[in-house]
Amino acid sequence: MRKKPSVVVEMPTTLAEFAETVGASIPRTDSRVKACGNAIYVTDIRDLDMLYGKAVRSPYAHALVKKIDSSRALKVPGVVAVYTANDIPGKNLTGARIVRDQPVLAPGLVRFAGEAVAVVAAETEAAAREGAKRVVVEYDPLPVVDDPVEALAPEAPRLHEKGNLCHEFHIVRGDFAAALRKADLVVTRTYRTPFVDHATLEPDGAMAERDGDGVLVWTSSKGVHIDRGEVARVLGLPVDRVRVVATAIGGSFGSKPDLPTVCMAALLTWKTGRPAKVLLTREECFFAKTKRHPYTMTYTHAVRHDGTILGVKVEAIADAGAYASFTHTVITKGLIHAAGPYRTPNAEMSIRAAFTNHPITGAMRGYGVPQFAFALERQMDLIARQLNLDPLEFRRRNILRPGDETVTGQKMSHLRLADLLEEGQRRVEGLDAMDRDQGRLKESPRFRRAWGVAATHMGLGRTGLSDSAEVTLRLEETGYFHLFIGCPDTGQGSDTSMCQIAAQELGVPFYLVRVTSADTLLTRDAGTSTATRVTYIAGSAVQQAASKLRTSLLSAAKEKEGIEHNALLPDLGWLANLAAFCRDHERELEALGNFAAPSAALDDQGQGDAYGAYTFGVQFSRVRVDSWTWKVDVERIVTCFDVGRAINPLLLAGQVEGGVAMALGYGLMEELLLQDGVVINPNFDRYLLPTAADVPPITQVILESEDPEGPFGAKGIGEPSAIPGAASIANAVSAAMDVEIGEIPITPERLSALVVARNRRD
Repeated sequence: MRKKPSVVVEMPTTLAEFAETVGASIPRTDSRVKACGNAIYVTDIRDLDMLYGKAVRSPYAHALVKKIDSSRALKVPGVVAVYTANDIPGKNLTGARIVRDQPVLAPGLVRFAGEAVAVVAAETEAAAREGAKRVVVEYDPLPVVDDPVEALAPEAPRLHEKGNLCHEFHIVRGDFAAALRKADLVVTRTYRTPFVDHATLEPDGAMAERDGDGVLVWTSSKGVHIDRGEVARVLGLPVDRVRVVATAIGGSFGSKPDLPTVCMAALLTWKTGRPAKVLLTREECFFAKTKRHPYTMTYTHAVRHDGTILGVKVEAIADAGAYASFTHTVITKGLIHAAGPYRTPNAEMSIRAAFTNHPITGAMRGYGVPQFAFALERQMDLIARQLNLDPLEFRRRNILRPGDETVTGQKMSHLRLADLLEEGQRRVEGLDAMDRDQGRLKESPRFRRAWGVAATHMGLGRTGLSDSAEVTLRLEETGYFHLFIGCPDTGQGSDTSMCQIAAQELGVPFYLVRVTSADTLLTRDAGTSTATRVTYIAGSAVQQAASKLRTSLLSAAKEKEGIEHNALLPDLGWLANLAAFCRDHERELEALGNFAAPSAALDDQGQGDAYGAYTFGVQFSRVRVDSWTWKVDVERIVTCFDVGRAINPLLLAGQVEGGVAMALGYGLMEELLLQDGVVINPNFDRYLLPTAADVPPITQVILESEDPEGPFGAKGIGEPSAIPGAASIANAVSAAMDVEIGEIPITPERLSALVVARNRRD
């Protein structure tokens, strides 16, 4: 028997007391089904006639594929077929909208260890695994390009026909050379960040079946309409013959879907005519999926004695890995934020991304900004120290305030960064006083403590691409409203917050709104659940649809009853009768909402209004460093954000807490290790993640400023919450140990080496 996911979320009537929904901490609508273990993930979908797919992956980071022999695999009981690149009926390329350069199955050249060269279809998972082992592939190993700087050298092996430069981007503002001449102090430092895995608890997967003359695909997706286009291209089908539905999703953070996996499942179904499922193992996720870009960044700041920033020069290089993925937009967005939320009248900033024989790098929470935030905020502390200024005071003197311009020349408004700094510092002082009173801050020569601070800003939405959303809202004949939105709920609770926005604008209780999300047959394209865009962009479209439908229904109610109605009655019977009247009199029961972010493409100097809105934040972290073992413990975190308007404070708190924990891992322990291009820690026994024991008490400060563009003034929080944490921890450790940290994660080995080097200099 097949177990299929429901596309309609039933709203519990126990929430009827939430008449004012925006600003209410309404529990997530899927909380009960998940708590009871009834949520349907890809792995839960079954069919009696189902096949299992398993990819044959290259052990080499760079090699020619000379021959593939599947004869031994086809003799394994249960193996049905083995497919290679030659069996793909359409175009064997997937990728982001800007560049599609990654094959589903490598046609003759593998560019990273773990790249798929064939896929086995079998009756059982065990047979598929055994079949994959028995496919004989003859490789001719090639030199491995494993350094992005060396990759851009003229003599480096060419990994792609157009060369090894994946993308570059530049920002020029004012006259940095003149700023250098006027400077009282010039500070230059190089910083490095590592490869990081998304480490979602649910590995990627997809299930497909034939649907008439097309295919139906279930997958853990962050953008079903993108998936539909990729599957259609690979199979050579019109997009209207492909339907993609998002299942429950066990974490994304930018990683899902893995497009080759989705296309493999669709390929197996298309070729065999049978349902087919492809699930990645944990090791395959580490080998085959995209990672966060490693950056090397050199900052040069020109400042006055009073702490005024005159200008900055940034030279950065990123490792794109084997294929482009989202590198174009990731490094562009990163550089736009590289000067931070500070007034910087003069700038020369550039970044290049190079192809290597490393795992592919792409979208991850923060989208290229956490790397620059670490480097910049370390630089801020270094400058403050050399000027004998308090790090917080140095930031106060330079932060963006209403009316100031960013490094791209965009004028800022509706920001409360100064208030965030002040309120955060007040909380820090209060926590220290409380901990001293309770005996938690005892002095010890072994342990050293310090606070660190980091500020951040992040533009909401896509970079370098138009960013819009379309949704539909309908009054059903049952009296319930039904919202159709293409963005999947990837765990952040967007289905709930979108219903809150719709209910608030309609003027009805929350429980009267139901939602269907992320089904390409039923929903319009509202874009992906990425780039902290769902609340701001999709939510604005939802508010518009609700406003249109409310106006239309009030007009119909006046016509039906002959009296003026100022509001819709929150009564199912009244609404059902109104729906019947509209149907009988051919009045509209459905409204379309659409919203496009008010941003513009940047010019050739990187100048222009990059985003319609920005989220601003500050994090303070207190660390305790063991000078015997060099272990760093984070004892307290105070995180402060200006969110515009909090649609759902409960969900917002969860997003902030998750972002803070992820940033802690980024700063202290997470690092993907490679040897000759091959991942050598492809599991959670050696790839370390923070646990509940590592995450300290988190004090959240949420301020509101009501951005005029967002729904009810709301902005996004998902990615910004993960940006300043690693930098604030690094600043705290640097202050505690009197060393200048230039690389994360801050492992005991790295920290002890810095202290030894400092002692030698002293």
